[in-house]
Amino acid sequence: FLASTVFRNVDAIVLVYDMSRAESFHRLESHWLPLIERCYRGNLPVIIAGNKMDVFEQQQLSSQSTAARSRQQIISLLQRFKFVRQCIKCSAKKILHVDDVFNKAKIAVIYPIKPLYDLVGGRLTPACVRAFTRIFRVFDLDRDGLLSDDELMAFQNKIWGTTTMGRDVVEWKNALSSHDLIIHKREEADDESVSESEDVIVNDKISLTGFLTIIDIFISQNRLEVPWTVLWALGYDDDLNLHIPESILSPGCNDLDTSKFDQSAWRLNASEVD
Repeated sequence: FLASTVFRNVDAIVLVYDMSRAESFHRLESHWLPLIERCYRGNLPVIIAGNKMDVFEQQQLSSQSTAARSRQQIISLLQRFKFVRQCIKCSAKKILHVDDVFNKAKIAVIYPIKPLYDLVGGRLTPACVRAFTRIFRVFDLDRDGLLSDDELMAFQNKIWGTTTMGRDVVEWKNALSSHDLIIHKREEADDESVSESEDVIVNDKISLTGFLTIIDIFISQNRLEVPWTVLWALGYDDDLNLHIPESILSPGCNDLDTSKFDQSAWRLNASEVD
């Protein structure tokens, strides 16, 4: 029934369960999510809405273990079904967070995760890495393979029309360092023979690995509007194909108007584009 013509032209699915009934949640795990996985091969974003949060919170007052068990079940579900984008508690009766459920579903469609992230492998897609590597090199104006504070500010100003504050740069570097430390600890726990990976911060500048890690962090935080805003602003489409504006390169035009190129464009060469 789910795979019938009624459900073929669908961009996202919202699954609702009753938070006050454990069997309702188990039905998601045992039936609906496996069915969606089979029908759509994990390519369709799913938002899970836990309804009757008002009733559930009343139950929590009498049993603290219920809340802990619920959190663990959600974590387990997210780990198992990678296409589930978010789980949201709501109350239709109290009209709490109902708008959030549909807004998250809308965002999941507008900012798709599939072109950017391999949910099975848990890493950025090759096309995403290639696109953001190009972007990194465009803003690496001194060609040292690192982004300085000034280059980061130029990047933010180009995309959002604002300049990053110095404290924001420091916060990002701290976040990168913390993230890098966690990754290194995981690698050591998994395999003591794992070779040391490239540092995300070098000489107080952000490396290419660090830049890609920032993108990874945004995606892991479900803030896909950030990488997509960057990509769209710099000429990429939804399939991560780069389109050069016709104002710069016109078909059949023999004379290239070099005044259209800014300093960053001049610094690109063939090896960086491929």
